[in-house]
Amino acid sequence: MSQDLTPDDLWVARLHRRANDVAPEVPVAVGAAVVIALGAAPATRLFAADARPVQPGAEASVIVPTAEQRAARDRDLARKAEQNGIVNPPEVAVVRWITRSDEVFVMADCLLAAGYEVTNVSADGYDMVVPADQEAASTLADYVCGAQYPVAAP
Repeated sequence: MSQDLTPDDLWVARLHRRANDVAPEVPVAVGAAVVIALGAAPATRLFAADARPVQPGAEASVIVPTAEQRAARDRDLARKAEQNGIVNPPEVAVVRWITRSDEVFVMADCLLAAGYEVTNVSADGYDMVVPADQEAASTLADYVCGAQYPVAAP
C-alpha cells in the first residue's frame, strides 16, 4: 500500500501521527494537520521534527565547491556579519553546499530546527515569526544557517 503513496502523502501521515503524539485529544482532519496540531501544541514541538523535506523522495546531490566558491563564502559571511552587527561571528562548519533553487527550503528547514516559526514556505521565500526580544538571536540563527548551507553559485 505504501507504494501508492506520494512523498507528500507520507509526510502528511507522519505529521498526523506526530500531532496525535503531542495532543492525542485533538482530532486531526486530512488537509488540516498543521493548523489543528499547531493550535494544540507549541510550534517548535511539531516543526523541528517534522519539517517537510526539501525535495521529497529525492536524494540531495553532492556539490564540491571550488576554491573560488569557498573564498566567496568567507567574504559573504564577513559582509553579512558586518551588516547585521554580529561582532564576533562564530566559526561555522559547512554541513552541505546547496543550489540556489534549494536555498529557500533549506534555510526554512534550518530555521525551523533552530526553533523559529517559519510559515508560507515556497520557492519565492518564507515568513518567519520573530518575537521582538529575539531579533538578535534570529539574526544570528540566519547567519549560522546560511554559513552551514552556502549556495554554490554557478
